[in-house]
Amino acid sequence: MEKSQSNQQLEEGYYLLNFLKLIDFVCVQYDDLLSEEEKLFVEQFRSLSQDAQRLYVRLLSRKGPYFLSSKLQYKEVLSIENAITELIDDDFAKSNDRENAVVALYTLTKSELVDWLSVQSFPFPSSFTKAKKQTIISYLLEMENDSLWDAIDSSMNFISLEKLTYVQLFRLLFFGNLEQELHEFILEDLGVLKYENYPIRKEDRFFQTREVIEASFLMTNLKTELWLAQDAKDVDRVLELGEILLSYPFPERLTKRRAKACNQIGRFLETFKLWDQALFFYQQTEQSPSRERQSRVLDKVGEFEQALSICNEIMKNPKDDEEAEFAQMFGEKLKKKLELPFEKAKRVNYPTENLILKKIEVRVEQSVLQYYQTLGYDGFYTENLIWSALFGLAFWDIIFQPVPAVFFHAYQRGPVDLFQTEFREKREVEIAARLRELEEGQFLRKLVLERWDEKYLTANWLVSWKKVEKYQLETILDWLSSKQLVLLFDQMSKSLSDFRSGFPDLFIFHPKEDKYALVEVKGPGDQLRSNQRRWLRFFANHQIPHFVAKVKWDE
Repeated sequence: MEKSQSNQQLEEGYYLLNFLKLIDFVCVQYDDLLSEEEKLFVEQFRSLSQDAQRLYVRLLSRKGPYFLSSKLQYKEVLSIENAITELIDDDFAKSNDRENAVVALYTLTKSELVDWLSVQSFPFPSSFTKAKKQTIISYLLEMENDSLWDAIDSSMNFISLEKLTYVQLFRLLFFGNLEQELHEFILEDLGVLKYENYPIRKEDRFFQTREVIEASFLMTNLKTELWLAQDAKDVDRVLELGEILLSYPFPERLTKRRAKACNQIGRFLETFKLWDQALFFYQQTEQSPSRERQSRVLDKVGEFEQALSICNEIMKNPKDDEEAEFAQMFGEKLKKKLELPFEKAKRVNYPTENLILKKIEVRVEQSVLQYYQTLGYDGFYTENLIWSALFGLAFWDIIFQPVPAVFFHAYQRGPVDLFQTEFREKREVEIAARLRELEEGQFLRKLVLERWDEKYLTANWLVSWKKVEKYQLETILDWLSSKQLVLLFDQMSKSLSDFRSGFPDLFIFHPKEDKYALVEVKGPGDQLRSNQRRWLRFFANHQIPHFVAKVKWDE
């Protein structure tokens, strides 16, 4: 099937139709959990004129929070001025606000800001006209005088949107998160992406109680605040947010999100060598890599026995292969420090080819591929995407089967548990049956390629339609046996979160000599990561040709 860009045109006012689709769905799916104020928001929005509705939703998708009225131009809004007035009158927007007036100047370009300053009466250093926009506004923020406010209020009109908390809540209820935006609808409207058809049942909705809604909303805002505080390197604010995170009674459904945030805080505190605080946050969860980080922190503060004790606990009950590999490796180092008997880890020698290549202006992987092409090989860059796509296509129907509580809106790229260990556990019977079916080579090839044609451009977290080519799938299916691929799929299905990464960079094959190999490329100074070593061991155990290409540049 040829790839092509869609020529489909968007319907006028498509963004408003999509927003209405979102709030309609939420009102039906969560009618029993919405407050009277939230229902009133929907009622009031519907009572606005079409112009006001369109302008409000248009501005929701723009970077705010302030908008200069004179800069608002939308041909489908018949009267911008009337729409603004209506939004302000009905409390969907707020006009010039003295408290935030200077911040609203961000809506001007640098040249517009300089031109505006040149005709003002209040004192302003002329040299600042050559300064950066941020420097100029920072200066104005420090002025805080009446003449500045009067100048802004008399020469420009700006607005900011109101009721944004309601909009956030409806997005959260629809998508289950605040990462997804209304552009998901637009991708479908344009034909750029389709979405799988699966049943959406009220009993499967993500939020079953108001308690979970409130807790999810708080968790989402905490994560945003945490990211901002970390970006600003504000340790006190991070600790303050961490205290809220630990003191709030989050329901069990949000345990994993809370655990992830605790690990995030721990890593941040480590960068400031706040070992005790970092250790405290790691101890609030056992979600990986909590135990690994605890052991490493204890090692850094000289508590070798405690660090070793954690490694021993991991070895008894590892959460995954990566954690077990860490415990074994790090545990031996700790035993050495404690002068305890230890068994030196056996050095694994992976098949390796040392290459000296002329440095050219391409990625090192491309340079290696070009080298092997001079030796009669053909091939392509694969890394993780091709293997994920093969799995996604071979197990498509199982991925999208209607398991309870995994699909709760129409714009999902897979079930919510796709990257959790529960994915395999909940579908054990179906996955085991599919693995048996796939051992028959022609069935596997036919299934994958037919699915490619049938589902092309249908959203699936595992299939990157624009980065994987059909001929690449065909090539892999030609060279690897069905038994080898079944073993690989079996491994991936145990934890797609862990096993969809770490694959070698290249797939090369020599048609005349009837041989192929998966090639992990390492440039000067680059070392194998644990997930890469794990796959190399897997290939060795199952007779899948592979090697590491270590590159040095010919200076």
